[in-house]
Amino acid sequence: MVYSMILLGGICLGYLLNNLVRRILDFYQERNYKKEINDIFQGILDNIYTHKTSFNNRINNTVSVMTELDKLGSINIVYLMDRKDIAVFKGDKCIYTSDSAEKTLVEEIIMGVEIFYKHEINDVVNVMGMVFSRDEFEKKFGVKVDDIKKGNFGGLKEEMSDIEKIKKRNAVKFNIDEILDRISSVGIENLTPEERNFLDNYNNE
Repeated sequence: MVYSMILLGGICLGYLLNNLVRRILDFYQERNYKKEINDIFQGILDNIYTHKTSFNNRINNTVSVMTELDKLGSINIVYLMDRKDIAVFKGDKCIYTSDSAEKTLVEEIIMGVEIFYKHEINDVVNVMGMVFSRDEFEKKFGVKVDDIKKGNFGGLKEEMSDIEKIKKRNAVKFNIDEILDRISSVGIENLTPEERNFLDNYNNE
């Protein structure tokens, strides 16, 4: 009976010690993770204020700034203007968000982006409700904003879309029976150029 009590007490004590050790390890892991994130965000902040970042683009309320950190290499800092949040991307993968970083660090990064890239953030083009930074718009659509304002598209040929071409081709649609009826009533020499063209091309179709 005594041995059973000792054994049961040992099991309970072992469980409590195991739980305590796990909590201590979790605490240190979380603390190390938070320190890692804060170090990354501090590095971003330092790069902003030492001019080691470059404006990438703005699309709607998302501003993208590029920089390079020793630990991560080239990264993309994405500032979500409407939410006042920062996300860090490596390629297409989001590796850090501002949720786990110190609030003051996040606020300073946002302030730095808004100060140093104020012109680029505000120099935007609104296309059917989509907001683009000027450079992004010019890269995406291959036309200068100033040329659009002047009504000069820099010698770009405004080609008709495929739909417009089809519409134009089908604007006058003929039927061979109608053309033959017209020939018998007015003569072949009195056909319109479009009717004549249809007849000339009819055998090639």
